[in-house]
Amino acid sequence: MNTNDGVHIDGDVTATGSVIAGRDGSVIAHNTVSHTAAPATLDDLRAGLTELLAQVRASENLEDRETIVTTIEHAAEEAGKPRPERRLLAAFLDVIGDAVAGLGAASELAGALRTAVDTVFGS
Repeated sequence: MNTNDGVHIDGDVTATGSVIAGRDGSVIAHNTVSHTAAPATLDDLRAGLTELLAQVRASENLEDRETIVTTIEHAAEEAGKPRPERRLLAAFLDVIGDAVAGLGAASELAGALRTAVDTVFGS
């Protein structure tokens, strides 16, 4: 008798967040989530925008990359003013966040920067 009690995966497979267990098996799953801390000062926010710009420029397969780069540059320009306009900066970061959604670290950083706007300027 030929039995096949295993799980076989072939080819280019990504199984993020998946757990498989068979008969008499046990599973211990660990989920490690890292979160980018939201900047707490305007200088930190400015530095974060510089980092985000570098990440987006390095993303070769990003649709509309040049448009996103331009939007980040506008956000950085606004943040560089002596008295940045909170609503405008928040709007730029909302657009940027949508544009880089699913882009890993850039998406996480964009979210942290958006949160930082409320932290630094008050909501």
